[in-house]
Amino acid sequence: METSSKGALRAIIFYSALASLQRFVGVILIVTGSCLIAYQNWKNWKVMILENLKFGIPASLPLALWIIGHNLGYGVIGGNPSNLVQPWENTRMSLLKIMHWFIPFQFFPNLVIRNPWILLLALFLILLLLNKRRDWFKWREAILSPYTFPAILFFFLSILTLIYSISTPDHRLLESDRYYVGLLVPTLVLIFITWEYLIFPHLKLKQNLSNKILILLFILWSIYPLYGFQNFIKKSQHDGGVASYNTTNTRETRDSKIINYLDTLLNENTNIALYSNDPRSVWFVTRQDVQLLPWLVKGKAFDSVMAGKLASWPPQKEAYVIWLIPDSYEVTVTPDELSHVTIMNLIYSAPDGNIYFVHTKDK
Repeated sequence: METSSKGALRAIIFYSALASLQRFVGVILIVTGSCLIAYQNWKNWKVMILENLKFGIPASLPLALWIIGHNLGYGVIGGNPSNLVQPWENTRMSLLKIMHWFIPFQFFPNLVIRNPWILLLALFLILLLLNKRRDWFKWREAILSPYTFPAILFFFLSILTLIYSISTPDHRLLESDRYYVGLLVPTLVLIFITWEYLIFPHLKLKQNLSNKILILLFILWSIYPLYGFQNFIKKSQHDGGVASYNTTNTRETRDSKIINYLDTLLNENTNIALYSNDPRSVWFVTRQDVQLLPWLVKGKAFDSVMAGKLASWPPQKEAYVIWLIPDSYEVTVTPDELSHVTIMNLIYSAPDGNIYFVHTKDK
């Protein structure tokens, strides 16, 4: 933001283009870059538009190609359109997740869990009473500094995007930070600036002592996630995988009777097609290509139109269907529904699922 550098611009384009393939973080990097270019050149519209085109087009190209390919291949762009998005609830969960980085949930009273903005409002009111107008001006200047403003802008754009786009059920698990991990550094930057300009001046401490206190607090805070990480490793070693979104590399998958029996079947017939309601888990053990069963979200009727589409299923004429229990995703047709349009023979059954040999009715 301070100097014009073609090399820096190319680097930003390169990293933003690659990051755009990593969920929201990369997409928001592109938006952040465009906003910074507009902010820097807002007095010169011609330069602002030209520089945004130079940055935005190459940075967005990989994402645009992916969207086109995904739409051609699957007929959808942004996932399941039936996902429930509740902005107010997403806001509450976002605040709780960020607060969890600094305070264990065990110390949260129920009132804070239900209304986390109460804590933020109380903190804001305290800062408002302690500081005068000139203190807030200094804080604002620090926020708008070229060294910090990009991170702060990225933080707020990310939060707004998450609030209005993420499926609310994905927020339910408070320990899951998969959407928020990229916001940790901007959050720390905001905290340090607030400490420096709105809290430290009222403590009547020397700068050297204040720095030592900050370092000590940072070290003590670092113990908290390290302790949690240690507990996570111990539990993973004992239970075989406990990450909330790790539904594949788990002890249940590796020891699955259904999937391991499939290896025996594949030794006898290596060229047969494989279908499953959870292809990733089957692939993880067998390392064989596995396709997802025909798409049908739970709750939608298996009507005559759907039956007509599957009249000659499977296209390979015969295949194995590996139906894993429980059906974690509930987005495919079930074996009972498939039996209306194809011949299904149960060849193996276990508590964790069934294996069917299927072939078309006209075979």
